[in-house]
Amino acid sequence: MRAASGRTGGAVAAALAVCAMAGCAGSPDAPDPVPASPAPDALVLRRHLSGGIGGIGLHGSVPDLSVYGDGRVITVREDGARHEQLPRLQEYRLTPRALRRLIDDAFAAGLAEPRRVRRENVADAFTLTVRFGSAVTTIEHPGDDDPAVRFAERRLAPERWPRQDLAAPPGPYRVERLAALFHPQAGDPGNVRRWPFTPPGTQERPCLVLQGRDAARALRIAEDTDGRTAWGDGGRAYTVRWRPLLPGEDGCADVIGP
Repeated sequence: MRAASGRTGGAVAAALAVCAMAGCAGSPDAPDPVPASPAPDALVLRRHLSGGIGGIGLHGSVPDLSVYGDGRVITVREDGARHEQLPRLQEYRLTPRALRRLIDDAFAAGLAEPRRVRRENVADAFTLTVRFGSAVTTIEHPGDDDPAVRFAERRLAPERWPRQDLAAPPGPYRVERLAALFHPQAGDPGNVRRWPFTPPGTQERPCLVLQGRDAARALRIAEDTDGRTAWGDGGRAYTVRWRPLLPGEDGCADVIGP
């Protein structure tokens, strides 16, 4: 554990106090979940909400918000993007000082210690997952009485950030690599379009990552089709869910889960 000095030391002490009350697993001597100087593409913080009656945020979804070591923040836009074929992503960039405050506040919220909160007898509950470096907090049916939930709702919310915390104005995230997640179709899928890229393979959940010219072409295709479009290859038919790759993601193994 890093030395407790100044604001950061206060945050660490607060985090330990929260964990003592909540019965968190781990030891005071455990290493910090985030290095003192994380790599630019290193994931520092992530917020993701899944579940509910509609089953949002499941297989292959883009996490709601991700914060990286160089201050980049990538979010899913809330203007109907969850239901579009291609997720609309927004990029922010925090100043180094704002990023440091965010990390300190994550320590203060007790996120340095992984934990899971289960709720019995709650049907179709939402699940909030907050990742702080290597530490993961999962809360079923999240309520405002939990410091991790308050942190996620109030600090991992770009609309609440003061303008001076941003190093540059926000803008669309530039997608350079795109994953195609295939869902096999049973029966007669009707009008089937020919799949224009490498065949998807025969695994249970086929996935293919496209980059360069293929990614640019796939982005155009994704704009002109929807999730009901049937694609055919080798006598099989699929629907396709498009998943932009985020910083630090290298392939299908990184995008199968949120």
